[in-house]
Amino acid sequence: MIISNVMGGLGNQLFQYALGRHLSLKNNTILLLDISDYNTDSRKFELHNFNITLNIARQEDLPYSKRKSNTNKYKAYIYDMLFSKLKVRHEQFFHFDPTVLYYPDNTYLYGYWQSEKYFRSIEDTLRRDLTFVNRLSKEQLHLEERIKTENSIALHVRRGDYINHMLHPTCSLEYYTDAITIITQQIPNPIFYIFSDDIEWAQRNLKIRHPHQFITNNNAITDLRLMSACKHYIIANSTFSWWGAYLGSFEKKIVIAPKKWFNDTVNYSIRDLLPKHWIKI
Repeated sequence: MIISNVMGGLGNQLFQYALGRHLSLKNNTILLLDISDYNTDSRKFELHNFNITLNIARQEDLPYSKRKSNTNKYKAYIYDMLFSKLKVRHEQFFHFDPTVLYYPDNTYLYGYWQSEKYFRSIEDTLRRDLTFVNRLSKEQLHLEERIKTENSIALHVRRGDYINHMLHPTCSLEYYTDAITIITQQIPNPIFYIFSDDIEWAQRNLKIRHPHQFITNNNAITDLRLMSACKHYIIANSTFSWWGAYLGSFEKKIVIAPKKWFNDTVNYSIRDLLPKHWIKI
């Protein structure tokens, strides 16, 4: 079996599932999801909103260091390293690590795995898995159908938890202004759909001369579904809008992404995070 530790927000969950799915197929074994982090995390496990066969790991499936009954974590880690058949694999680098793709059966994955290179070879399977099964209201369904017929551009502004974040800066207004200029030079009759966790800031500051609509009052999974229905994308430095753009099915989609993903306090290479054909500014 392959066990993937699932943690963080929806974008992180999708990356963690994607690598686990790839390794389970490669090893012809079952994929279990360890969702025990959500016992103490205010964020929600969201993968049940997709066309995924969910196999949730039980306590007895987990490494000793992840079991609630083990209060001495140091001894549990030593036991995992020396005696457990289940090998715990921690992510070593932020950039793509090709050795990960050779992890064998009986592996426990702990990391973020943020590169399409971890699952590019199963893209068709993954897209089928990540078909949305969440229910939409009549108004949301009508909006989704309209978005699909237009030269729609999803624009994502993430502020909220990023305003004072140690790792992630907020994207500058200059980034959005430049991205809007670039994309409107290439897309005739564009219509913008703006998604944000700070919609009031976006309404006050974004100057869009083309038709546009601010998307409000949705939960994360509905926003992601509507975002993925768009044809083109201006994303934030966020795995949430990364997946919104990735899941978009328009063959000639244009995706604009920020070059600056992290604050200067860290030295993470994002060379494998953004697909080559995306425009980085």
